[in-house]
Amino acid sequence: MPIDTFPAFWRRPFFAAGLLFMLSGATSLAYEVVWVKVLSLHLGNAAWSIATVVASFMAGLGLGSAWAGRRADQLPRPLRTYAALELGIALFGAVSLPLLEALAGLLSPLYGLNDNHFALFVTAQFLLSFIMLVVPTFLMGASLPVLVAAVAQEQAFRRSVSLLYGINTLGAAMGTLATGLFFIPALGVSGAVWVAVLGGGFVALGALVL
Repeated sequence: MPIDTFPAFWRRPFFAAGLLFMLSGATSLAYEVVWVKVLSLHLGNAAWSIATVVASFMAGLGLGSAWAGRRADQLPRPLRTYAALELGIALFGAVSLPLLEALAGLLSPLYGLNDNHFALFVTAQFLLSFIMLVVPTFLMGASLPVLVAAVAQEQAFRRSVSLLYGINTLGAAMGTLATGLFFIPALGVSGAVWVAVLGGGFVALGALVL
C-alpha cells in the first residue's frame, strides 16, 4: 500500500510519535541485553538459563499488550499515559541492577536442586526471572496499544499500525546492536543501563510535549 495513503503519519504529532517509539524500542532492547547479561551471570550462562530470562521478558510484553489493548481506546489522554509508561520503565531501569542482583541471590539456596531436580530448578528460575522482569516488561508491552490509541485518530492510520510496529522493531534492532557492540564494552553494564534510562526519560518528556 503506498505511503501517501497515510498522510497523517507524516504530520505532527504522528511523525514525532514514530521517532519516539523507535527510541523506545531501542531502550527496551538495551535493557533486555543488559538484564540477560546480569541475570545470566547470577543464574548461569547455560542456554536454558538464558532462555528462561528471555521467556520471562516476552511473557511480560505479552501480558502488558493484552491488558492495554482492551483499555487503550478508553483513555482520555493516551499520550500522557504513554509518557507515564515510559517514565515507569526508566525509573525501573535506574534501580534495576542492584534490584536484580539482590533478587537473584534468592536462587542461591536452590542450586542444590540442579543435579537431582533439574525441572524444579528451571521452573524456580523462570518464576524468579518473571517476578524480576514483569513490571518493566508489562509497561513495555502496554506502550504500543496506548501509543496507537494516541495517534490513530484517522482510519487510514489505523490501517498502518504495522508501520508503527515496524519502526519500533527497527529501533529494537538498533538498541540491541548498539548496546552489545558499543555501550557495554565502552561504558560497562552500569553505563549502558544509564544510557537507556536517559533515552527513556527523553521519550517520556517528548510524549508530554506532544
